[in-house]
Amino acid sequence: MAKRHRVGGGKRFSAIKRRTNINDHTGALILGAKMLGMDAALKRLKHVEALQDIEGHLPQGLGAYRHQLYQEVMDHAQRSLSPEEFEEFHGSF
Repeated sequence: MAKRHRVGGGKRFSAIKRRTNINDHTGALILGAKMLGMDAALKRLKHVEALQDIEGHLPQGLGAYRHQLYQEVMDHAQRSLSPEEFEEFHGSF
């Protein structure tokens, strides 16, 4: 069984929601991966963010790759958070 993470909800999830609300979806995923201790995904997301900054937008192919990372983060979150925490975590995006 996957290790359960205690991420604290509330204030920490509101940081993700703030990033999402200002259209910083990559930044929101970075926060989520960091909260879940997903070091490899975090490293890859930081590279996505760097490329996005260079391009000035999220190119289609990079967007598809970021979506794959989003799915990894959500899959990990679903396995490692309580159902209530996962619902709140997922809703923050």
